[in-house]
Amino acid sequence: MKSAIDLVRELYYWFYIGTADDIVSMPVQRPEYQHLVKLCKDAKIKPDEIPTMVLSLLVQEMRKPKIFQGTFWRILLFDIRRFIYGF
Repeated sequence: MKSAIDLVRELYYWFYIGTADDIVSMPVQRPEYQHLVKLCKDAKIKPDEIPTMVLSLLVQEMRKPKIFQGTFWRILLFDIRRFIYGF
């Protein structure tokens, strides 16, 4: 199971290779980031700055205990769906 740390590492790598904006432009490909992208869109952040903001939100979540991380529960829900539906 992925964790917030794994998502941060992936996002850092995507910044390095220049594909971090895919979390905004292709939401179906990366659903585990979409609750954070939605928060950024609701706050009316520019689309170019959303990946950076998502990264900072993930870093803030990592400071919390795991049971209080919203991303942890999202990933757990995705894993349960994959187990039930066999994705």
